[in-house]
Amino acid sequence: MNQGKKLAQMKDSELFTFIGIFIIGITLLILVLASCGTTSRIPQDDRVWIHIENDSVELVADEYEGQYLKQRIASNTYIYIPYIGVTDDQSDTLQFYNAKN
Repeated sequence: MNQGKKLAQMKDSELFTFIGIFIIGITLLILVLASCGTTSRIPQDDRVWIHIENDSVELVADEYEGQYLKQRIASNTYIYIPYIGVTDDQSDTLQFYNAKN
């Protein structure tokens, strides 16, 4: 009788070992597949970017729907330059802008 109990315990321990190894394998597979993402920086969907001379500048709007280019000048300091968009009118080449800080 004692021999049957030992045999049942051995089968149970083999089953638990197999289940443990299987769970560890699935976990490692999930970790490998999760790390296969892209590492490039993707801009957020709600932001608008304008490319000026190979540099990306964020286009933002104020509470009055005025559009500004948000440009970083220091570590946490930004300037906001008014953006009127692209126009085909070339009659006036002299334009004045007030920067909002």
